[in-house]
Amino acid sequence: MNKNSLYVTIRSSLFNGGLSMFSLSVCVLTFNSARLLKDVLSPLVDIADELIIVDSGSSDDTLSICQEFQHNPSYRAYTTHGEQMNFAISLTNNSWVLCMDSDEIIDKKSREIKKIVFCMSLCWFVLDKL
Repeated sequence: MNKNSLYVTIRSSLFNGGLSMFSLSVCVLTFNSARLLKDVLSPLVDIADELIIVDSGSSDDTLSICQEFQHNPSYRAYTTHGEQMNFAISLTNNSWVLCMDSDEIIDKKSREIKKIVFCMSLCWFVLDKL
């Protein structure tokens, strides 16, 4: 198999749906985040293979909103943002992780993140082999 046929095989498999995409974990940190949380979680449940929510002791409707999306957040007392996110990442089971705050809403164009990153990883694979 030459270089060009390798690329054509990968490209046709990708665009014909023959190649499965990677699994994506999404981590979200919450604390009294009820105001925007439905808008944050709605697109994430569509792109995430695994959704990890870490709450720092919310007293508003954050927990009930999470339960509406069939998620029970893990609790961790707040220390620093970095430590909270590292804790969330430690709970994931996938190699690819998207870290979000509870006020970040993914727009329609960004919902293609799995396709974009997957294509980028294929390009790296093909370039590496050339």
